[in-house]
Amino acid sequence: MFQTLTLSFRNEVITSMSIVDALGQTTVMEFQNVEQHEGVAKENFVLDLPDHVDVIVEGQ
Repeated sequence: MFQTLTLSFRNEVITSMSIVDALGQTTVMEFQNVEQHEGVAKENFVLDLPDHVDVIVEGQ
């Protein structure tokens, strides 16, 4: 669906996201007034992947 996705951060806060799609067109989204929180509790996050999906874990 896309060729590249680039996330930009300043002081550990996301500032923008750039997507290059399959046609070579670029979409840039800029984030302002980003609010940070402690994250999602494990019980609120469920990842249910189909059996045919490969999961690649960085560093393994």
